[in-house]
Amino acid sequence: MTIGFVQCGVVGLRGGRGSARCSNGGVWMVAAGYGKAEAYGSDVSKADSGPLRLEGCDLYLPEEEITSIVHFTPGALVSSQPHLFYGNFLSSLSDFGIAIISTPYDTSFDHLKLGKDVATKYVNAYAALLPRLPNTWVPTFGMGHSLGAKLQVLMNCVPEIRQKFPPRASNVLISYNNFDSAESIPAYENIIDGLRVLESLNPLLNSVGVAMGVDLKSSRFRDINIEQIFDNLRNFTGDVEPPTSVFESMVQRSYAVPDNCVISFATDSIDQSDILEADLRGRHGKRTVRRPLAGTHLTPMMPASDELRDFGLGRDIQNYLQETVQSVRTQYDKEFQDLVVTTVAFLRLMEEDCNRRLLGPGHESSTMDR
Repeated sequence: MTIGFVQCGVVGLRGGRGSARCSNGGVWMVAAGYGKAEAYGSDVSKADSGPLRLEGCDLYLPEEEITSIVHFTPGALVSSQPHLFYGNFLSSLSDFGIAIISTPYDTSFDHLKLGKDVATKYVNAYAALLPRLPNTWVPTFGMGHSLGAKLQVLMNCVPEIRQKFPPRASNVLISYNNFDSAESIPAYENIIDGLRVLESLNPLLNSVGVAMGVDLKSSRFRDINIEQIFDNLRNFTGDVEPPTSVFESMVQRSYAVPDNCVISFATDSIDQSDILEADLRGRHGKRTVRRPLAGTHLTPMMPASDELRDFGLGRDIQNYLQETVQSVRTQYDKEFQDLVVTTVAFLRLMEEDCNRRLLGPGHESSTMDR
């Protein structure tokens, strides 16, 4: 089935720049170009390790031509420090020409307020980035994990929020869930142990570093603070807003993005993608793609296999550590790569269809077996 979009035309934007404007008046194609960091101005900062920073958002920019721009929203437990947990995933996507604006946020049960805050932060970064980019037409997408997936859906259900930013060509929704207050905390506590595995690397690597006289300060693991995550969890008070049943009705009645890729993992006790898929298909028919994958709720947060090399460890110790975890690591790597390939494949199909719609006949249409 051909993946369809509304017909778009090109109109002028401030300062002689341009954008493609859909028939509903919203902008969903933006001027974009290349991701060399030094080209973006003095207010685009770069820490010793991690992504670029602009207007409080993390930027992952490809070094070559930008083919699309993605707004990413992280999961609840690591929402304030997404670069520590999603850096490998987002960097892997940027290798395929995808520019990513990732918006950190402070988690609460007031999801409506979170949606407004995240949209405002994204728009500020988007507006600051746009004038720096050469004139090439690319589509914009949304992508979120866990609560971040819900926030992407919510932002496109509430008119006052979705009017803040360019309408999305499509959304990628990973490990979606929509729990009420009573369900949320026990569900999140189930994945804390998995996050502790990452934190446990700190004393091991630091001990090795001290013994070998190696400076590990560049390690992104040094900033992982599971106790802070626990504090965030304990500070959750009140009721989820909007209530889960009300939110489901909002999706069925108001969700504005017809084309979506819903990704779930085989081992994920807090995933509710089945409910989301049913609601999206009820709203927009068969234009939602469902992709069940091997993996867990933490698959999008897996570090790179060769990340130990960044710690400056001696080859013998490095080989020992790698051999010790090789069998498990191989499985995780495959699951992670399947996620990257699935995400990129969907975005490529959407990009292709956007180009065909924008540029007219002569460009191949995108097709996907639904």
